[in-house]
Amino acid sequence: MKNNVLTKALGLTLVAGVVSGAFLVPAKTVSAESVCSEHDVTMEDHSIILKDDEPHVEGEVVISTKGVDLTKDTSSLKFDVTSVRKLDLDFDDNLYIVSYNTNTLSALSLSKSYDASLFNYMEYNYYSFLIKPFVGHNVPNVGTGLETPGYQHTYLDTAGAYKIIDGMTHKKVRVGIVDMGVDYTHPDLEGLVLKNLSYDVYNGKKLDSDGFGDHGTHVAGIIGAKNSGSSDKCHGVAANSKNNICEVVSYNVFNCANPNAGASNEHIATAITMAANNKCQVINMSLGGYFYNNLMANACRYAYASKGVTIVCAAGNDRVPFPSYPAGYNECINVIATGAYTDPTVYMGDAAYSNFGHMCDISAPGSLVYSTVPGGGYEEFTGTSMASPCVCGVVTLMLCANPNLTPAKVKSLLTSTAVDLYVHGRDIYTGYGFADAAEAVAAAKKATTKDVDNVDELITRVYGTALDSLPDSEGYDFWYNKLTSGASASEFVYSVLTSDLMKEQELSDAQFVAVLYTSVFDRAGSAEEVAYWIDYLAAGYTRQGLICQFLNSAEFKSLCDANGLVAGEVAFENESDKNPQVTDFVNRLYAICMERGYDDEGEAFWCKALNDGSISGQQIVSFFFTSDEYKDLAKNDDAFINDLYLAFFNREADAEGYAFWADFLANGGDRAVAVDGFVYAEEFQALCVSYGVRQF
Repeated sequence: MKNNVLTKALGLTLVAGVVSGAFLVPAKTVSAESVCSEHDVTMEDHSIILKDDEPHVEGEVVISTKGVDLTKDTSSLKFDVTSVRKLDLDFDDNLYIVSYNTNTLSALSLSKSYDASLFNYMEYNYYSFLIKPFVGHNVPNVGTGLETPGYQHTYLDTAGAYKIIDGMTHKKVRVGIVDMGVDYTHPDLEGLVLKNLSYDVYNGKKLDSDGFGDHGTHVAGIIGAKNSGSSDKCHGVAANSKNNICEVVSYNVFNCANPNAGASNEHIATAITMAANNKCQVINMSLGGYFYNNLMANACRYAYASKGVTIVCAAGNDRVPFPSYPAGYNECINVIATGAYTDPTVYMGDAAYSNFGHMCDISAPGSLVYSTVPGGGYEEFTGTSMASPCVCGVVTLMLCANPNLTPAKVKSLLTSTAVDLYVHGRDIYTGYGFADAAEAVAAAKKATTKDVDNVDELITRVYGTALDSLPDSEGYDFWYNKLTSGASASEFVYSVLTSDLMKEQELSDAQFVAVLYTSVFDRAGSAEEVAYWIDYLAAGYTRQGLICQFLNSAEFKSLCDANGLVAGEVAFENESDKNPQVTDFVNRLYAICMERGYDDEGEAFWCKALNDGSISGQQIVSFFFTSDEYKDLAKNDDAFINDLYLAFFNREADAEGYAFWADFLANGGDRAVAVDGFVYAEEFQALCVSYGVRQF
């Protein structure tokens, strides 16, 4: 069994993986590549995402084809098509909404039409939902103290940011808000919202009062409500005394008469595309859903990569350690909320409602934030929906100071200037820390789009230390052009460290670790550090996973920030490398329940299921106890009880607990009922948290 070594090495903070998504109890026929049941067909490569139980537009499936025009030819679809609409979205010329008779089809029957030679992907037109705030003071455990309207300005140090910008010549930054529509008649928002560009996507018309909503209006006020002087506690983060920093384009994607019904991903993707094409430099989205989908992901990728838009999103208000989307996409800045505290420099815990996890980037005020609502009023809302526009406002200030920043550079500067709160570097409860507007704007003002000397030094150093050679002219020119055009340093270093030339050297583990330190950190590793990572590899983790640990570390990010480079992140190829805590959680079950070591296929399957949220801790432990393999071991009641305590609580049975369950089983109690008795225990909840696994 792999050792549970791997949460932190000396000088190298690891990025821990956590769980996400919907529930699934796998059947024996499920492969490691897919989930397939009557009502849930989900492919690992996201080519099919059909979950009947997830909210979606009834009778609609989104299909991206490889050139097939479904408005003219639906012969490839093996179901009763009632209509086809082609979506006019710039990032995909072959995107269709196909309607069908809902009375006859399930996810499994729909999926039988999928043909990889004809289609890129097939998924439902899912709904996303407002990350609904708490209203007024009826908020659970948000902290006490700075509940005065406008306290977020103290936390963020907006005054320091305004001082820098007021001394500059600049243009207004255009901000897109994808949400409920903004009431542009509000006295504090008049003149801020560009009415000629704002659009009601849900109703298919120019934005008017039909599309106004409290959520979107509150978000807009946090970003840019007018600043009327030092006594004005409602003005936006990006609103100095001159009110010349930003302008807003509002996109309504909800039925404002019933916003709880959600917004379709078609409408959200349309709004993102419109915002990007309308030259919005930053987009705020305080909405989401708990599973990946291609339509919204590709819209975000288009805005980010093709149009240079920085996207800021709320993490979610469900106090869970897995991603909501779009916040969970790599292209987005994922914002955690903090509570209201008397001293903003002292960390007292993230807000009790806020989602958290390794995917979160930055923290900002989310509790009791005072802002605009429709009809000219003001209210205090609480939630990550409020924290996200606070960060969006900071990003707007940064782009005002330097409009040439790429989205990757914005994120790098934002996180590197954050006030470190919980533990050094990135952590699951605060991301990289609390957003600091003054420091972020100062860094943005000084930043350049490329630093020739540092790019040259990086390329030369990595080739020399990893491959013991100078780069050839073709390779040098290729990477020089990519890095000076915004590519991440991690992409370059990863390419070298995983190259055939690197593999041909046949380095020992000790040599490989030594190369990583010099190539990635530009320093030698201490004997203790090198020994630690040699043990990591000896425990069964892969070299690719070790490269990811180094490149995703706080130390590499700090090095890149200091040299004007975009650090970026790289993805794990092996599921068991992604999150050592989750891997250890899985492998201990093999040892406890099956009395054997893990098999590679099983380990990969269960690690992936926990990492992507397809299953919960309760489901995997229950599955092991009810599996045929466990039943075939024919363990007696004594062994069964001890297994329960070890699997659910990670300890031996106490005398009282053992006696209770022994008596229960001796009197004919069902073992399945005993398993359920452990599932809901607080001790099991604590165990799941310690491994970064959700309980249910």
